[in-house]
Amino acid sequence: MRLTIKRGGKLINELRFSRGPIYIGRQIGSQVFLPDRSVSRQHTVIYTTTEGKWVVEDLDSANKTYLNDGTVHKAEIKDGDVIKISDFVIEVHIDESDKHDSAVSLEDTLHATLHEPQIVIRHLDSADAPVIKMPAKRGRDFSRAAAAVCKSKDLKELAAVLTDLLLPQFKAFCVWVALRQGPIDELEVLKGRKINGESVELEELQLKSRIEEVLNNRYYLLVPRLPMQTEGRKIQSAIIAPIMCEKECFGVLYADNSPDHEHYGPGDLDYLILISLMAGAFIKNL
Repeated sequence: MRLTIKRGGKLINELRFSRGPIYIGRQIGSQVFLPDRSVSRQHTVIYTTTEGKWVVEDLDSANKTYLNDGTVHKAEIKDGDVIKISDFVIEVHIDESDKHDSAVSLEDTLHATLHEPQIVIRHLDSADAPVIKMPAKRGRDFSRAAAAVCKSKDLKELAAVLTDLLLPQFKAFCVWVALRQGPIDELEVLKGRKINGESVELEELQLKSRIEEVLNNRYYLLVPRLPMQTEGRKIQSAIIAPIMCEKECFGVLYADNSPDHEHYGPGDLDYLILISLMAGAFIKNL
């Protein structure tokens, strides 16, 4: 299933799922995260029946769930249907070729879903991309970051500056930075550090494949919640941003946090995007 989420006629996200349950709501970590107070924390869920049919069910939300303009409590959904929650429009696209894989119940799929971290992808070059938002309280943080970055003399010093910035500004458990002088060069400077001061290598990071994915695809990525059932889990969310300038990639920034802190959200990713763009412009002009 592919869900296209729009608001005010603008595309804000597109997500793909091979199975349910797909929880939709304002609660951070929902498979479909809708950050608006008019949306209940757990508003709606989409799942499959034992017959392989996709079903949408309202979870006794305050402002109801609409299917093709009519209110709905529980109903089968098909390709082309439209779900409305507050002013969010969710277009449903179902690939019938995968239907044989869908005959799994809500109870059966819950365990598997908990082991598959949901991700939010940001494309800045999309005409429908949502605006980048930075809370006013981040203004002072950004000023300090800009001052520190501009004092850097080379890539090695810049990498040290960025790790020193990301750890406190994102209350991170671990950060990792990779830089290169030219957009087609190999990554030259790699630096990772945990909150306790220990160095960390790329191979040690649980989301190593996601970092490589961001470098290859040049989009921005938020993992708002890591699976609860992961044994020995030390991180609960992560943000990753390519270091871009004029469509050229000069590296990547990564930060994750521990269960002792709030989950990272879209605002955290937006602020990391600003840091990465500043770093990209700085490297291009070194």
